[in-house]
Amino acid sequence: MFGFTWLTHRQAGVAIKQGLLEEALRLLRQPALRTHRRTGELLLALARAYAERGERRLRQDDSEQAWCDLLLAESLQTGEKSADRLRRALTDLGVT
Repeated sequence: MFGFTWLTHRQAGVAIKQGLLEEALRLLRQPALRTHRRTGELLLALARAYAERGERRLRQDDSEQAWCDLLLAESLQTGEKSADRLRRALTDLGVT
């Protein structure tokens, strides 16, 4: 598998760009990729994409799916700031 790390990274990057976030997540969770530097960059991009999709879903009044996207973004443990913004927006919605 190690010889095909570059191919898996490329496939994950394309999946993120095309909005196939679950496919990208499946690819990036492969054990052989865990310690590779490029994997961290792609996980950050994936977390950002999940947060952006969550914000779109929130604007469409689908807060349940927005919460799901937020939890997926946070589960990647990248520290992406857009996930923090989404959490604040969802929390504010719940308070009001």
